[in-house]
Amino acid sequence: MKSNKILNLIGQRYPLFLSLILPIVIFWLILFFLGYPPPYGDDLAFIGAAINLARNGDYFNPLLAAWDERLLERFYIQPPFSQYTLAAWLWLFGVSTRSFLLFQCLCYNIFSIFTALIFRKYGFSRIATAFTIVCFAFWMLNVGLRCEALGMAFLAVGVWSLTKDTPLRYFWGFFFLGASILTTPISLAYAVPFGLAIAKVNWDSAGSINRSYLQQRIGAWLAAFSLNSLLFLVCIHFQLSLFIQDMAWHSSFRKTGLAGTISELSFLIQHGYGEIIYGSLFGLYFCLCFWVLIQRKKVEKKLITIVIFFTFSLVLNFLLYGRAVASYFIFFGWAAIALILDEIASKYVRYRFLIAPIVAIAFCLNQSLNLITLAGTQREPQSSYQEIRDYVRSHPNRSYAIDYIAARFVFDYKLPPGSIDWNFSNRAPLFWPTSLSQKPPNMTWLISSARATEFPGMPDVPKVRLLGRTFSSIPSRPYQVTVIE
Repeated sequence: MKSNKILNLIGQRYPLFLSLILPIVIFWLILFFLGYPPPYGDDLAFIGAAINLARNGDYFNPLLAAWDERLLERFYIQPPFSQYTLAAWLWLFGVSTRSFLLFQCLCYNIFSIFTALIFRKYGFSRIATAFTIVCFAFWMLNVGLRCEALGMAFLAVGVWSLTKDTPLRYFWGFFFLGASILTTPISLAYAVPFGLAIAKVNWDSAGSINRSYLQQRIGAWLAAFSLNSLLFLVCIHFQLSLFIQDMAWHSSFRKTGLAGTISELSFLIQHGYGEIIYGSLFGLYFCLCFWVLIQRKKVEKKLITIVIFFTFSLVLNFLLYGRAVASYFIFFGWAAIALILDEIASKYVRYRFLIAPIVAIAFCLNQSLNLITLAGTQREPQSSYQEIRDYVRSHPNRSYAIDYIAARFVFDYKLPPGSIDWNFSNRAPLFWPTSLSQKPPNMTWLISSARATEFPGMPDVPKVRLLGRTFSSIPSRPYQVTVIE
């Protein structure tokens, strides 16, 4: 009897696996084998503490030693969940490029699968699901090994858990939403509104609301909050005051206030191709919201709910951390557009033939720099990296400042002892050096050739050229590494 139940369950889930889960896994595995995601400037800052924790059991980032001395004692400038989760992975699978990329791939799969399940639960199409996952892939293209992937995985699992109105699922939902915030604090802008939206849907669907119902859900939240708080305190060795001090110190470098945030947003839009990149997204989103506002008496409540909660989340994102406008803001903006248009297409057949070309044009404009970079850049031969490795072996007594390009392609993240992150080799609140005169005499810099061109006297690097046009801000060989003695 028990075996029959198991077989029946497998039979029920098999179509779901084939139609939803398997394509997602294949998609991310293909990107994994292509070396996705590419390296990013913050990589060493975000993985150094996890590497040290996995190898030595010490929670600090030695690669940031030159930036500030406190980082040689503790790593409290960001919430700890991402570092401890990654450290556990590295302890099991070792420190290597493949290990890091596989961890990111796992996070991408978790986010995508649970997002697809959420969309399926509420009746959104597979096209909306696929488009959202593609948007997520373009976002992660510019994130590298940062903790956003893990935070988004926790967020998706948390929201999905809340879609079933039981105390246990509420506990896990609140727990993973809290974990997402303790991984990437900006997740607060989305965890709270989405959690409230799902809870409101469950409330409306419940047959009857009594004291027991409320007590069980509030108890689930308290239990999840308590568990998250305990894990958080254990991770920081119960040094809450030090953690708050370090977080405040680090946050002070990025605070701009509302006026500063608006000024930065204005600069992004007006600088370079900003009008095209951001205008295509914002213009389409505002037009859709305006259309829903006009048609509010005719459209379904579901569509109005999407607009309200996504808009609230985007505004909260902007107020909490406006600099995330080029990351979280763009992704969730496109996710909102996908759901709004999917709902419009399902109810208004006459608009279907307009939706696909409009979205395709707007999305390609928004992602134009990414598309140009993917089409025009090339990889470096391994022989060039081997020459640098030979140089390091023959100069064991030198100190090295290594950037994110050299860390991956030259050293496979197995850096020489005593190395520091070049991107954080200046004194805080500054970051990377701006002059060759800032290089200590006994130190060698191993950095991207494209970055080295910023120093006077260094040779220029070729730029991407497509369709007869040269893009002066995009190097065609971004992974070329230069040795500066």
